[in-house]
Amino acid sequence: MPTYDDLRDRILTTDSDVLDRVTELLEHGIRRQLWLMFLDADGRQLPLLMPSNVPPTPGAKDVQKLGGFIRELMDQVEAVTIVVTLERSGSEEITNADRAWFRLVIDACAVAKAPLRGPLLCHRRGVRWVGEADMR
Repeated sequence: MPTYDDLRDRILTTDSDVLDRVTELLEHGIRRQLWLMFLDADGRQLPLLMPSNVPPTPGAKDVQKLGGFIRELMDQVEAVTIVVTLERSGSEEITNADRAWFRLVIDACAVAKAPLRGPLLCHRRGVRWVGEADMR
């Protein structure tokens, strides 16, 4: 895994840049976790990469909790943008449980007024971008 010092000056301008960075860091999915990565105003990764174990499906009150948590972290590290990746074992196919997590992430970022890059899915064979069509 590359260190922060190896990556800190690279600007993540495009979605492809973000996908490449997350792939460098996570490679492939092993366990169910939600990863939070933060970017500064120039699109550079900040030195906080946070994994959190999560249950198979989110709870009904998790949007507000996650939204507040994201806002707090973004304020502390002076982040402008957040990148969120759901890691899990399994195929690259988006499941209904994945959709529930992605909806929660999108809603929580809206609550936090946090611009979201992603979400992404880290699965057993790599990392993929999750688009609007995947959410249907």
